[in-house]
Amino acid sequence: MPVDFETYHPTELPGENTNGRLILEFLARNPELGFRPSELCEELDVPEGSVGTTLRRLEQRGLVRPKGP
Repeated sequence: MPVDFETYHPTELPGENTNGRLILEFLARNPELGFRPSELCEELDVPEGSVGTTLRRLEQRGLVRPKGP
């Protein structure tokens, strides 16, 4: 995921060893692809209910965005 170095602040990223960090790192390794929550669950061994909640929080923080229409 590209980072805007003008506005980047390390404290804005999720903490180490959190679901948010796992998801962001996975998405950063696969920037050309999009994933459904169920696919992230399978790839990362994160409970499906946690993936949806985590994605919403990451979106609110402007760290991920949903696929467009």
